[in-house]
Amino acid sequence: IGEGTRIFEHAVVRGPCFIGKDCIIGNNSLVWGGCHLGTGTVVGYSTELKNVYTGENVWFHQNYVGDSVIMDNCSMGAKFTTANFRFDEKNVRIRVGNSMVDTGMNKFGMIMGEGCRTGILSGTYPGIRIGKGAVIGPQVLAERDIEEGKCIFIKQQHTVVRNWKKVEMDRSGLKARIGNKN
Repeated sequence: IGEGTRIFEHAVVRGPCFIGKDCIIGNNSLVWGGCHLGTGTVVGYSTELKNVYTGENVWFHQNYVGDSVIMDNCSMGAKFTTANFRFDEKNVRIRVGNSMVDTGMNKFGMIMGEGCRTGILSGTYPGIRIGKGAVIGPQVLAERDIEEGKCIFIKQQHTVVRNWKKVEMDRSGLKARIGNKN
């Protein structure tokens, strides 16, 4: 554990792990399975990192990241999650050139280049490669590699309708009655 690193209450670091200088391991976080955290990495509240290599200045916010490599200056939006295990339990494959290559591992999350960002409630399938400077937008589940400097977003359409339920509270505010609104 490097100089200047702070580990907050109820955090667990289960070695072997390397934690660089000036890192923060936030409350209720779990760092385990052979992690390497570079200088200035912030593991925010309630984040789990398992067998993850990070470069320097990587920020996590209530995430699960497993069996992954993340380079310098990346930031994960709240609830970003890596899938690192296939439902069929076969080895994870990654794209190299025009071919899919067997990693030889049944658990493998992602490889993320420098300067990437992820939005809130986003994630990746196992074996995804994210190029330098790429962005995964909010609520995107990346099922394919993302090229360097590219951004992936979803188009979302909302429908707003009139509320047909009326909620009434008693004087104490403890009991609610939900009824049809006429």
